[in-house]
Amino acid sequence: MSDRLPPPDDMPDFDLAEFAAPPRLRPSRGSNRKLGDKAEKAERTTSKPLKSAVPESASAQSLPPPAAKKRTAIMGLVRAVLGTVLVLAVAGALVVGLRRFVRTSPRFGVTEYVVHGADRRPTAEIVEAAGLHRGDNIFQLDLEAARKKLLSDPWIIEARMSRRLPGTVTIDVRERRAAGLVAAGETYLVTREGEVFKKLEAQDPTDLPVVTGISLTEVLDDRAGVQKTIRRALDLSDEYAR
Repeated sequence: MSDRLPPPDDMPDFDLAEFAAPPRLRPSRGSNRKLGDKAEKAERTTSKPLKSAVPESASAQSLPPPAAKKRTAIMGLVRAVLGTVLVLAVAGALVVGLRRFVRTSPRFGVTEYVVHGADRRPTAEIVEAAGLHRGDNIFQLDLEAARKKLLSDPWIIEARMSRRLPGTVTIDVRERRAAGLVAAGETYLVTREGEVFKKLEAQDPTDLPVVTGISLTEVLDDRAGVQKTIRRALDLSDEYAR
C-alpha cells in the first residue's frame, strides 16, 4: 500500500546540531532604529546633572529674601522702641505718684526746727523771721527763700539751712556782734570792723563806746572811709580802757 512508511534505510539524514542550537534571529531595520533611540536617551539621561533632593521651592523658603530680612529688622526695632517707651512711661508715673505722696503726706510734716549760732534771738523768733512753721511739708519748703529772709535781719550776716528726714530742719546762722555806737544824727550800731549795720533800738545794747564826728551823709557816700575811721576810733577806745 502506498501509505506505508518507508523502511529505515530509506529515511532522510538529519543533523542533530541544528536541533540542539537555538535559532538566531536577525533584527530587522525597524528594531535596530528603536534600540539606537533608547541608547541615545539613556546617554542623555546619564549626562544630565543630578537634581537636588530638596525642592527648589523649599530651599528658597529656607533663606528669606532681603525684603523679609529688612521687614523683620524694622519690626524688632519698633518692638524695642515701644518697650522702652512703655518702661519710661511706667517709671514716670511712679515718680509722679511718689512725688505727690511725699509732698502731701503728713508723715513728712516738719516737727522740729533746730537753730545753731543765734545768740541775740531765740529759736522761735529765728523760725518766724524765716517764714517757717511747724507742720509744713519738709519737701515743700523753699529754704533759699527762707535764708534770704533771715539775711534781711541786720543781726544775721550768714545763714544756712538743711533738711533731715522725716521732719527736722536745721538752721545755722552767724550773727554780727556790736562793738560800738556811732552818733550820726541818729545812733547806729557798728561792728569791730567798722561796719554800720543797724539803727539803735530799745532792745539793743547801749554799754558800748560811742564814736562821734561822723555824719550820715559820709556813711552813705564814703562807706570804706567811714569804716576805716570807726576802726581807728575803736582801737583808741580799747587802748584807753586798758
